[in-house]
Amino acid sequence: MHPEKIASFLGLPLKKACRKGDPTGASWPEVHPYNIAIFGPEISGDASMEVHLSQLLEFIEPIKKKCHALTRYCVVKINCLCALENEGGWTLENELINRLAATRLGVVVSIVKSDKQVEE
Repeated sequence: MHPEKIASFLGLPLKKACRKGDPTGASWPEVHPYNIAIFGPEISGDASMEVHLSQLLEFIEPIKKKCHALTRYCVVKINCLCALENEGGWTLENELINRLAATRLGVVVSIVKSDKQVEE
């Protein structure tokens, strides 16, 4: 399903979209193998993981039924990309974990090392 159709179905503006066949800018894969529609709130990079996930849930919970309807046509996942500097991990409260589970959507947390230089 094309990103613009997904946006129209959800009634949301696209934050970012990748279309199947668009160049990735990487050596592999050279082109996007899927259509990707990205939505979500603007979240401060300084916020904790718990705040990030909570704000994502505040965004998703009102459109949860529409997201489930989309699963007939495409894969729908909650995706959180986190760039770490010197963090040791997180403890997520049961309420937050239960809210994530209640969406009945897949959750992907991608963790990458931050490129920020540490000043000495």
